[in-house]
Amino acid sequence: MPTRYHTRMICSTVVTNCVKKLRTRKGLRQSDLAEIVGVTRQTILAIEKGRLNPSILICLRIAAALGEPVSSLFFLEPPGAALDRDDGAAAERN
Repeated sequence: MPTRYHTRMICSTVVTNCVKKLRTRKGLRQSDLAEIVGVTRQTILAIEKGRLNPSILICLRIAAALGEPVSSLFFLEPPGAALDRDDGAAAERN
């Protein structure tokens, strides 16, 4: 059974993504990806900037549009990892 400590760790874990990197590699604009996925360009922007954690359905649609597994687009960063990394290092994973 999870303890309070584990619950706090899970809640403070950050979801990071490399959607922008893979989108630009495929030559797609935010508006192109948004149309394919069925969301607005502003939604794609918010996801790329880490301001919005998309639903599982949206994650799956983005992964399908980019031809990548979800696990190569979205991943968890343990608490404090964002403070330890260099600028953009997490986005360069995978």
